[in-house]
Amino acid sequence: MAKFLLGEKLGMTQVFEDDGTVIPVTVLKVEPNVVVQVKTKEKDGYEAVQVGTVTKKVKNIKKPQKGHFKDLGNFKHLKEFRTIGQSFRVMWLRLPVCPKEKVLPE
Repeated sequence: MAKFLLGEKLGMTQVFEDDGTVIPVTVLKVEPNVVVQVKTKEKDGYEAVQVGTVTKKVKNIKKPQKGHFKDLGNFKHLKEFRTIGQSFRVMWLRLPVCPKEKVLPE
């Protein structure tokens, strides 16, 4: 099963294990990801999932996009992921939130 997550890279840091080994870590800011459209082979000619994230002001959304998004939200970023021959399901996943000061040293 394919897994998709859209987010903004905030930076890199490192985590130390108990035995002293260092693990490099990428810090991401992830806002809610919404499945905007499911494309099927019968209707669109290929299989894909269109995901939207990061809201933007209503005045900056063009009319065709408003019709496409319907009541799902106003998205700044849209990304389409191919799902060739894969079954998928929409899952709700709550990630733990960690303050920026705790993760990224200045």
